[in-house]
Parts: sequence; C-alpha cells; structure tokens
Amino acid sequence: MATIVFVLQSTSENSQIYVRVSEGNEIKLKRKTGLTINSQNWNLIKTKNKELEEKQENKINKAGFPNNNSDNKVLKKHLDYLKSFIRSELLNATTKGDLIDNNWLSNIIDKCFNRVKITDLDMFTNYIQTIIDDAPTRKNKTG
Repeated sequence: MATIVFVLQSTSENSQIYVRVSEGNEIKLKRKTGLTINSQNWNLIKTKNKELEEKQENKINKAGFPNNNSDNKVLKKHLDYLKSFIRSELLNATTKGDLIDNNWLSNIIDKCFNRVKITDLDMFTNYIQTIIDDAPTRKNKTG
C-alpha cells in the first residue's frame, strides 16, 4: 500500500505544499502540488515517539495537513481529493505496468486539477495561426 503525505519545505507565509508518495523501497516521489499555505496554519501529523515529536517544531519536510478552520476547508478538500486521485491512478499505473516517476506524478497532479500545459510548439503554432488569421487586415508597406 502506497503512503501519500503532504509536506512543507519552508516556514514562510506562502509555503508550497508538496506531495510525497512512497511505496516500499521502490517508489519514492515528491512534487509540488501548486497549492500554498501559511506555515502557521499547518498541523504536523502526531507520532508515537515523544522525542521525535519534540524535534518537529521545525515544520520543514514533516508530514501534515492544514489546520481545521474555515479558511482552510477548501484547501483540505483539495488535498483530500488529490490524495485519493493519486492513489487511484497509482493503482491503475501499477496494474498496467506503467513507468512511475516524478514526471508521472506531475502529470497526475495536473490531471487532477485540470491544468493545461502549454508547450513551446503550441505557442509557436498559435502565433503562426494568428498571423494567418490577421493577414487580410494587416497593414503592410503598400497600405
């Protein structure tokens, strides 16, 4: 069973939330989710080891989740949805025998939030199409 946790890598007001996916010794992935939070609104997951818990005052690279307040309800829902989406896609990918790496995880995060990636080729093609569409009304040296 894969372990999926969310971590912060900074203690600033606008900290990026990362997702960390691990399964045994084979799969260890970490990518940005594109979501941010104030690190003061981040709760660490409680551990059974008291000494380790005391060392977790620094919230960097520690598993956690947003505080349960009205401002973070939507963010918590997004993270819960992302977690279940990654789990489902991971199951599908391992069943099919797909390569699971950081690029795969980035694509799954983008797919989950319906983000569209624009490639350089898309930008160039759109630019050429704009020139073609504007050609009849474009001014040239003869007017």
